[in-house]
Amino acid sequence: MNRTNVFYHGLDSYGVLSLNVALLTEHWTTTFFVNNLTNEHKTVDYLHDEQEQESALYLKPITYGLRLKYNF
Repeated sequence: MNRTNVFYHGLDSYGVLSLNVALLTEHWTTTFFVNNLTNEHKTVDYLHDEQEQESALYLKPITYGLRLKYNF
């Protein structure tokens, strides 16, 4: 990447902690998940359009849920 380009933005490194816990039976799989457990707020990319307008993409905030799967 050309670092002299006016559109270049260096990004800081970051880490994301996620958690998955699963319970398995003969037919069912139940999974509890948490993504971005520490709720980090980081810029992950910058975008530029043809009119030279800038926007940024951010890491998703903490997300959690339950997945249920049935095997026939």
